[in-house]
Amino acid sequence: MREQAVTIEKLRELYDATPFQPFVIHLADGRQLPVHHRDFMMAAPSGRTIVVMQPDDSLNIIDVNESVRLSKMEVNRFVFSGFRRGSTPSKTTLTAALALFALAVIATALLSIAY
Repeated sequence: MREQAVTIEKLRELYDATPFQPFVIHLADGRQLPVHHRDFMMAAPSGRTIVVMQPDDSLNIIDVNESVRLSKMEVNRFVFSGFRRGSTPSKTTLTAALALFALAVIATALLSIAY
């Protein structure tokens, strides 16, 4: 895992990377905030503050100047859209997955009736 000093330019470079590669923002207080997808991060126009959403719908507001370093995340460390092995998806995620499954079953049934 390669580490980089934190600047808004480095954050924007990781944000704009194609293809996007998940990364971790390491904070001065020891917390590590994974950025699973570019849709989960937003920067203020000044570039000093960023907001990072997590798959469980929690969010973190970060002063870029208080961030210590950045590191690229090993993709194989995360499964199921960013959930760590052994963790439990949120109820919202499970409800959404169940709803999509139900829609797929209904669509398949309707198609079989139509033909």
